[in-house]
Amino acid sequence: MSKSYTQLNGKYKELMSQLENISKEKFEYKSKVLNLESQLEENKINMVNKNVLVEKEDECKKLRNEIKMVNDSKNKLETLLQTENKKLKENINELVNKSINDKKSYEETIKKLDELKSKKEKENKIITNLLSILSDNMEVMGKDMNKDRTLNNQKFKSLNGK
Repeated sequence: MSKSYTQLNGKYKELMSQLENISKEKFEYKSKVLNLESQLEENKINMVNKNVLVEKEDECKKLRNEIKMVNDSKNKLETLLQTENKKLKENINELVNKSINDKKSYEETIKKLDELKSKKEKENKIITNLLSILSDNMEVMGKDMNKDRTLNNQKFKSLNGK
């Protein structure tokens, strides 16, 4: 039995060694499984993050397009505004020029009216003076005529009375 005991003992040791190896392998596999599970979780998180990232990138693209559209609209509006501002400035300049011309024309008209007024006043003074002279002359003529009548009457009386 000793041989069989030795054989059994050898077999036992061999089986124990195999059991230890299997236990080590089991531990390594368990460790690998845990590692792989951990990596799987990380990958899931990364996939979720990647999906979120893809969604965010899509949102960013949409926002960039919207920003581009808004910028295009802004540029069009700025161009329109600049055009309108230019037209307004031209209109203002035109109005200012017309105003200056109207002011000059007004001043010339006022000057001509003042000249005409002055001329009419001088004419009125001359006419007033002439009328005064004429009136004076008529008075003198009337007196002279009365004297002449009186003289003529006296001559007539003296001629008739002789």
